[in-house]
Amino acid sequence: MLSLCGDQALRELSSPGKSGSFFYLTSNDQYMIKTMKKAEVKIFLKMLRAYYNHVRSFENTLVTKFFGLHCVKLAGANQKKVRFVIMGNLFCSDHFIHRRFDLKGSSLGRTTDKPQTEIDEYTILKDLDLNFIFRLQKHWYQEFQRLSKIKLGSNMPTKAELTIRKSDCEPQLIGEPTGELYDIILYFGIIDILQDYDISKKLEHAYKSFQYDPTSISAVDPKQYSRRFKDFVYKAFQEDKVDI
Repeated sequence: MLSLCGDQALRELSSPGKSGSFFYLTSNDQYMIKTMKKAEVKIFLKMLRAYYNHVRSFENTLVTKFFGLHCVKLAGANQKKVRFVIMGNLFCSDHFIHRRFDLKGSSLGRTTDKPQTEIDEYTILKDLDLNFIFRLQKHWYQEFQRLSKIKLGSNMPTKAELTIRKSDCEPQLIGEPTGELYDIILYFGIIDILQDYDISKKLEHAYKSFQYDPTSISAVDPKQYSRRFKDFVYKAFQEDKVDI
């Protein structure tokens, strides 16, 4: 509570997505506040029981940890309601975060719009910006393959192998490994889980399917999205075969 209600002010962050939400970070970096649309609140309440049971069963789940859902009415003429959720900050760390990726397993439009010279530690990179395969230590990889009871996704020592894509003509999500390895500390999790595949997403998919490969579009049927994301994750995160 002191992190949220103490004397030190919250820090506003720029939104990495198209949601239009505002993000605020507590002074100790532990918690994040995100404003929400009414539709997102409805989805959250609908899935709350299943989400609660999942978090109780798997304390170290990779899914975003939510700690509170709130609504306040602003004073003034319009009496506008502001809905927001309090959640754990995935990047709360004593380590300096060098690169941040928002990965979906799709390729259409999945690159940053920043030139290479302007990319820094705050830039949100995307699928086609990822030029590494992450080689997990054997015990981490074994836990990664099942619903783990141990702490995954936080402060994980691993190796990143540089990859090269064959061609820019046909987007290749995962490039070819080069054998060039780097020791890194990895943080990852599953975020932004409150998006419904509603009529707007279905129309987006239908419209873009006339112009592009339907499997490359981010907005797809949830079952297809799940399969595609899982396939992508197991290609991007692999066992380090030379781990001793």
